[in-house]
Amino acid sequence: MKRVILTIICMSFFVFHINLAEAAKEKNKTENRFEAQQKELVLEEEQSKSKKKKRIKSDIKCGRTDVMRVAGFVTNPPFGWVNVIPGSGLKQTQYINAGFAYDLFTQLAKNLNLRISNVGYSSYQDAMRDLRRGRVDVIVGAYYDKRVLGTGVNLMFPGYFTNPIIPIFVKGKEREVNSWNDLKGLKGVVRQEEMIYSLIYQQLPKDVKIEQVSGSKNAFKKLLSGEADYMITSLYAGESEVRRYKLVDEIYFSPKSLVSPELFFVFSSHTDCRLWKTKLAEELKKVTADKKAYMDVLIGYIDDWGQRFKDKPSLIEEMQAEKEKALHPELSTPTVSDEDDLIETEERVTFDELEKETEEANDADTVKKDNQSPTVNTDNQKTTDKDESIQQQSETNSNTEEKPNRPLTPAERIKNL
Repeated sequence: MKRVILTIICMSFFVFHINLAEAAKEKNKTENRFEAQQKELVLEEEQSKSKKKKRIKSDIKCGRTDVMRVAGFVTNPPFGWVNVIPGSGLKQTQYINAGFAYDLFTQLAKNLNLRISNVGYSSYQDAMRDLRRGRVDVIVGAYYDKRVLGTGVNLMFPGYFTNPIIPIFVKGKEREVNSWNDLKGLKGVVRQEEMIYSLIYQQLPKDVKIEQVSGSKNAFKKLLSGEADYMITSLYAGESEVRRYKLVDEIYFSPKSLVSPELFFVFSSHTDCRLWKTKLAEELKKVTADKKAYMDVLIGYIDDWGQRFKDKPSLIEEMQAEKEKALHPELSTPTVSDEDDLIETEERVTFDELEKETEEANDADTVKKDNQSPTVNTDNQKTTDKDESIQQQSETNSNTEEKPNRPLTPAERIKNL
């Protein structure tokens, strides 16, 4: 028995020493902080794993989750007009934007996969007022004119068109006009819907008086009847309406422009839609790179506008019919009206009213503190006078090629560039 106990004690002592030696080896391995093992490699430099950049989704809601609300000119072809779908019963009347500027913007937005909504107005002033308040996101036609724009808006540079402004006369009564001074002593008219008067009034000599008239028909009637000696108009807008009223042989276009302002796309500062300006501008530069093709597109809109009214009587015939009706009311026939699906005239707003309205809007925007702190007209600092390049008059009068009479398909011409 003693031998068994002694054997067990010896074996236990032996096992204890073995475990102690192993523990000492492990301790030496982990705590030796000065002597590096020769067989081990030493890291020379720190190396951090490159983290993959997470793709940040765009936080611009406008044009993506929210549609971009787009308005434009109301009665200013070829750049823009509004077609009307009359309401019936509970269905309200709809106003649909159309024309060169709206279709151009539509195509630019389509290239960027942006969603837009056609928001038509019966008054350009109402559209501009809603733009300042953020109720509409973009207006696709405006000049750089603070009196009209007011605050709360943001222009997209560059402009999409340089628009020469010229005087036109009845043929046989034309005059050579090289400056505003050559119009002294004459009676002039300008269409309110072209938004020209506020641009030029400060340049006018005191002896040059120009009356604002709402509606192209009313303006041309004054010119044809002699109530006005000349009309101030855009070269292309004037050409469009001359085609419409079949006055190609009656109207003389002055070959020299008196001013050539640029037309811009204008964004509201109260929405994030303005954050698309850079990308839209890049698309615009691509479309306008071929200047000839770009002008051909515009002229196509002028041709289509004339064709739209090809079955209507000329304005001279309408004026003669009105005289006959006044002289012989019993023999008069029903008055021939223009297209029922088109806004003819906008609500008349005098220049003084426009200035007052803009000042009130400016004061309201000054008092109002937006949490978004929108930038107002930041791009306007890049240019104060963009009227340096004068575009030569296109020979559109010579274009008599017959075009099919059909409604315009949105952006069908722009997308072919």
